[in-house]
Parts: sequence; structure tokens; C-alpha cells
Amino acid sequence: MDPGDMQPFMDSFLRYAAAYLGGEDDYAHRVKLDHSLRVHAEAETLAREHAADLARAGVPPRAPLLAALFHDVGRFEQYARWKTFNDRASANHALLSVRRCLREGFLAPATALERRLACGAIMLHNRRSVRLPAHTALGLLARLVRDADKLDIYRVMLDYFAPGGEKPAFMRLEAEEHPERYSPQLRDCLLQGRMGSYGVLRWSNDFKLLMLSWVHDLNLPAAARAFLERGYVERMAALLPESPELRPLPGLLRAELIRRAQSLAE
Repeated sequence: MDPGDMQPFMDSFLRYAAAYLGGEDDYAHRVKLDHSLRVHAEAETLAREHAADLARAGVPPRAPLLAALFHDVGRFEQYARWKTFNDRASANHALLSVRRCLREGFLAPATALERRLACGAIMLHNRRSVRLPAHTALGLLARLVRDADKLDIYRVMLDYFAPGGEKPAFMRLEAEEHPERYSPQLRDCLLQGRMGSYGVLRWSNDFKLLMLSWVHDLNLPAAARAFLERGYVERMAALLPESPELRPLPGLLRAELIRRAQSLAE
């Protein structure tokens, strides 16, 4: 994959993002700029490791990079208009991102197939699940972008939850702070091998449990391997309260990651 193929798109993205920097919302927009670039890098690694799978599914080599780079481009408009990254309090940022891609012509230099797949993957990247089969082009591409997004969000949130970690106002969780409390429903989801739901979040520990449940939504073996190599599960679990009910979680989730790392994308 020739990196030069992405240069016009990267230039367009950086020019667009730069227009939001330097004002009172500079830090919030810079966080999203940096996140987008890191997700692009994560997607490039996943695409390289799963190049044969993507080729079999009919995904052009540039499509994962385009979808990853522009997956959150609507976040700049979202924060500028509503002063929040909360979709429920503003608008679906995936839809905003697709609209911005179309209005700004970000994907104009791409092929029709690349544009269609990239926009489809952007629309699906924040859904609870992807129902399209993974052997289809869009089904596999959407899963790759979602995995790349999770890999970087985990890094960001581990920093956030760490003692003394920076907690800017725009990242504050809509949850009550308590060192010990958590919602048993989320613990049960993890024990049962299911994804948690944002609808039951009440305590700050709930968000950690929800993120641990993302293990059950990882699709590409390379993403599961990255979770294992970076120790994401162990590091997040270490931030939970010491409790007999929570103690089995790291071992169960690690076993699930090992299974996913060794399997084919489903």
C-alpha cells in the first residue's frame, strides 16, 4: 500500500481540522484531531495484518484508511455547535461525519467503491453492533474501523481513569463517582459473555465494566492480539474495586481474547 495514495485525503483532513484550532475550544478539537490520526494508524496496522481477508471480501486497500481517517470528522462541527461530544445531547456524530465528507468533498479523489464503503463504515462505526456478515466488504470494513476505534479509545480512557489522570470537562462521564459501587447488571453481562449497555450506566465503575465488555465486540484477530499485548484488560480491571464478584473477570476476558486472537473474523 503506497502511503502516497493517502496524501490528498490527509491534507484535506488536516486543513479542515486546523480551521477549528486556536479558539476557546482548541483543546477539545485537538483531542479529536489526535484521536482520528491514531485510529488511522491503528486501521493501517489492522489492514496490513488482514490484507488477505480484506482482498477476499473485495475491500480496496485504501478504504480502511479513508474510513478511519474521517470516522469522527463530524466531531469538530458537533462540539462547535453543541459544546459536547455526547450524541444524545446533540446529534449522531457518525451521520455528521458522513454529511461533512459529502459536503466538503473529502472523498472526491477516491473511487466510487471506496467512497461507498468508507461512508458505510463511518455510519456503522458507532452502532451497538454490525449485522452485516463479516465476509462482505462493508461488514468486514466496518468491523475493522470499530476495532481500530476501540484500540485508541481504550488508551485514552485508561489515562482518564488513572489516579491523577487529566479529566477535561468535555470528557466528564455522566455517572456518579464512587470508589466501590457498580451496577451488577454490567458484571453479569461480562460473566455471560455479552456486551454491556450504556442504558444502565450509573457509577463511574460502570463505564470501566462497559469497556471491559468491548472484548465481546472485537472482531479481527489482530485487534484481539493488540489488546493482549497492551494488557488492556488487566489494566482496566485493576482500576475496579477489589471485590470477590469482580475477581474472575480478568481471567475470563483474557481467555476470550486468546480465543478471538486465534480465530477468523466472524
